[in-house]
Amino acid sequence: VTDTLGEQVALVDRLLDIESLRVGQTRGGSPPGLDLHASIERRFATWQQRFDARGLVLSNRIDPETILQVDPLLFDTVMDNLLANALKHAVDGTEVWVEAAPADCQGVVVGNHYTHLSDQARSRILDQVVPSVVSEDPLDDDSSGRSEAAAVSDALGSGRGLGLRLAREVMRGHGGDLTGRIDGDRVLFELRVPAVQRCVLLVDDQPLQIRMLSERLMALRPDLA
Repeated sequence: VTDTLGEQVALVDRLLDIESLRVGQTRGGSPPGLDLHASIERRFATWQQRFDARGLVLSNRIDPETILQVDPLLFDTVMDNLLANALKHAVDGTEVWVEAAPADCQGVVVGNHYTHLSDQARSRILDQVVPSVVSEDPLDDDSSGRSEAAAVSDALGSGRGLGLRLAREVMRGHGGDLTGRIDGDRVLFELRVPAVQRCVLLVDDQPLQIRMLSERLMALRPDLA
């Protein structure tokens, strides 16, 4: 119980930090370039002991040269949430991995294998709203076949899916998204970071030059402002 309370307080602290970040971003400016592979390695190091206790293998499939324009605080907070979710649902002794998102977006995919998901867990993953049902079936929980003690721990803490809902709202509030899908025996979460508007400042004392340079640049890169 003490550990769970500590984690909940830490979550609130992180969300308050992100709100400060959001207010700061309204003043303009672009997020820094984040070394994605190194950032994920740091998150793995934080969670390694818990994953080792379950025999879970953490796999970083991100190319070491990958740079992602996203605020580190925002990225780390949501990644921690997704790793916690994977730790909860993954089958003991299997792999939990992070890979690059599809080519048409900026972000990552976090995946794990599972054996059982309750209707409530499925609805949270898929971002669906379903009526709350109290089940008498001991298998109809979010423990994925783990021990009764682990299931009780989940019920006290993250088992209600609050963190996942908050993570979605945080990402959407920043212009990104967090979507989940179930593919066979795999749960996959796709984290899309907010799009970054690329800007070029043109300075010249001749309006004609400005217009011509602008037209040439826009022809090369229509996403520029």
